[in-house]
Amino acid sequence: MRSRVRLDVTGDRIRLWLGDEQKQLVREVILYHVARPGGEGRTVMCLGSSADFLMRTLEKVRSDETDFEVAEVHAITAALLMTPSIVLSEESFYEQIGFFREHAIGLGNGLLISLDARCSAE
Repeated sequence: MRSRVRLDVTGDRIRLWLGDEQKQLVREVILYHVARPGGEGRTVMCLGSSADFLMRTLEKVRSDETDFEVAEVHAITAALLMTPSIVLSEESFYEQIGFFREHAIGLGNGLLISLDARCSAE
C-alpha cells in the first residue's frame, strides 16, 4: 500500500487525494472505532470526534470529495495512528481491519509528512 499522500493546504481547508486502497483502510479504521464497545466517550477520547462526525467524514472519504476541514483530516489521521496502538497483535489487527498494522501507521505518518512538507514550503 502506498503511504504517500497528495494534499494541498488552502487557508483552513485541506485538499486530500486518497487512492482506493487508502480510502478502504480509512473506512475500516473509522468503522472500527465507531462500532467499538465503550460508546461515544471512548470514541471522542481516542479520536477527538463524535461517531456522527466520523461517519460524515467517512462519507466524504468514500466519495470523490477532496476538500476537507482540518478537523476531518485530524480524525482520519487519529484513527489511522490510534488503531494500531489499541489492536496490538498483527494477526488480530488484520482479522479486524483487513490490513496490516504497518499500513495504518504508514498512511497516518504519510499524512503527517505530507502536511509538514506542504506547510513548511509556504
